[in-house]
Amino acid sequence: MDDISAKSQPFQTADIEALFEAYPQPHRDCLLSLRAMIFEIAQGDSEVGAIVEEIKWGQPSYTTRPLSGTPLRLGLVKGKDEHVALFVHCQTSLIETMRNHYGDSLCYDGSRAVHLSIRQPLPKEALAHLISLALRYKL
Repeated sequence: MDDISAKSQPFQTADIEALFEAYPQPHRDCLLSLRAMIFEIAQGDSEVGAIVEEIKWGQPSYTTRPLSGTPLRLGLVKGKDEHVALFVHCQTSLIETMRNHYGDSLCYDGSRAVHLSIRQPLPKEALAHLISLALRYKL
């Protein structure tokens, strides 16, 4: 898995840290890389609010304050033991936009998520694009 320094951003609550610690190691590494990307992209965009990290539906969730974007969530994929997911709000056009830009190079779950293999490097460019679009969705 890619070595993004996820530890550079402390967890905002002990519950979030415990949630990440409960994930199996290869999944945790991938999810921590996604988490680090979210914080890094938010910090690099002056129009994006501060990231608020909380648990929603049993998964780490990331929103902005003030609300510049739509929430992102991270989690496991039921029935796909070798994958994790980056979830977006299903009523946004984000996944459709990603399909238009990246076609079949990403694995989608309807209008709500991108599935990522824990055994392959993250498609950083596409994920950075998705994260940035989500964090700026309401601007």
